[in-house]
Amino acid sequence: MVLCYHRIGGCDVLTKPTEEFRHDLEYLKQHYECITLFDLCERLRQNIPLKRRVAVVTFDDGYRDNYTEAVPVLQSLGVPATFFVSTGFMSTERVFPHDLELAERNGAAPASVAGRFPKLTWDDLRAMQEAGFEIGSHTVEHTSLGQSDEATVKRELQDSLATLKQELGERPRAFAFPFGKPRDISRQALQVVQQAGYYAALFAYGGMNTRGSTPFGIQRMDAGNGLLGSLAWRARVAGLDPDYLRLKAKGINIGA
Repeated sequence: MVLCYHRIGGCDVLTKPTEEFRHDLEYLKQHYECITLFDLCERLRQNIPLKRRVAVVTFDDGYRDNYTEAVPVLQSLGVPATFFVSTGFMSTERVFPHDLELAERNGAAPASVAGRFPKLTWDDLRAMQEAGFEIGSHTVEHTSLGQSDEATVKRELQDSLATLKQELGERPRAFAFPFGKPRDISRQALQVVQQAGYYAALFAYGGMNTRGSTPFGIQRMDAGNGLLGSLAWRARVAGLDPDYLRLKAKGINIGA
């Protein structure tokens, strides 16, 4: 099971309160073996049987509260995590388009979003990596690659990886598709992910990973919706994810 969070410290559809995040991790520690994404992918590659259910914690986008709020909780409980960042937003005051869209949908002025969600700096990311956390790519511009032409796909994947190498050094890097729904993923993009040198590709529409799953089709569930109650979160973690079940019911191809 691979979980996806975005922000920690508040409460909205992308943000989970810090104490609720701590409760999530305590639950995972009790019921799962919490491992790194790299370890999970190695087990899948080698077809190693899983003696216990395993859980992997990931974050998308690159909000600074990942460093100030999430990392201390992860460290205190000894839970590893991978942080996927959109490199063009790091160390800037740029606002993600999806944050503007959410603000407008909720009736707020776009200007109200500016400064609300600071981004990670490269110094933050270096400190996180030195502390043992993994940093992966989430494109440069948080681009839906399933909706992009070949040139854009290559640029987003290759340039983000090059920036990570320049800023953080040579390390195995994984890639998480922005938005991560079936429409945001294409066979062409998956081929470029492998050609660029990433060791894994992650989606974000729910589902579990089992023996026989491929590192280039890691399925994740949204665990960071702060509006979910504890029981709903546990049901989702157990596999009762309504978004994923709706996709299956519609017969949408959700395989890798």
